[in-house]
Amino acid sequence: MVPFLIEKAKAREDLAGAIVKDSVAQEGLVRLGYDKIALTAAGESADHQTRQAEEEVEMARMAWTRANKATEFARVQARRLLQEYANLVRGEILEKKKALEMDGVDFKLTTSLARQAIGINNEVAVTNHEIANLTAELNSILANMNSRAIDQAETVRDGALRLSKTFTTSNLSRKIVEGFVGYTMGSAQIG
Repeated sequence: MVPFLIEKAKAREDLAGAIVKDSVAQEGLVRLGYDKIALTAAGESADHQTRQAEEEVEMARMAWTRANKATEFARVQARRLLQEYANLVRGEILEKKKALEMDGVDFKLTTSLARQAIGINNEVAVTNHEIANLTAELNSILANMNSRAIDQAETVRDGALRLSKTFTTSNLSRKIVEGFVGYTMGSAQIG
């Protein structure tokens, strides 16, 4: 019976080893199942994010379309308002022309005279400006001429003073030399 018990014990040990090996495989299968569940969840999350992004893009397109329609509507409204304003102004101008014609005012003549007056005023302004420029230029030329005349007069005066000093110095030198040469010293005077 001992060999049978030993064999039974050995079989139990083999069974325990097989159970341990099987539990490692079972653990791997369980982990694989969890990884598969995590992968499925990540895929569904990615699909959800993709759907959200597509919805956001669609909402942005709709907003862009609404903005374009609003802009086009505003443009049409602005054109209509400008046209109404232009028509109103033209109507007022025509009414004023009729009123002037009824009063006996020749609108074309008045406009022509006003344009001529503006042209004449412009010419007068240009002429006045040219006169001011010429006056300033002449004043500048006169100031320069005055300055040059003063400089030349001072140069001539300085030259005359130099000549006078030179002449006086030369005259005095000549007189001193003549007086010294003309005066003879006697032997008794040399001391």
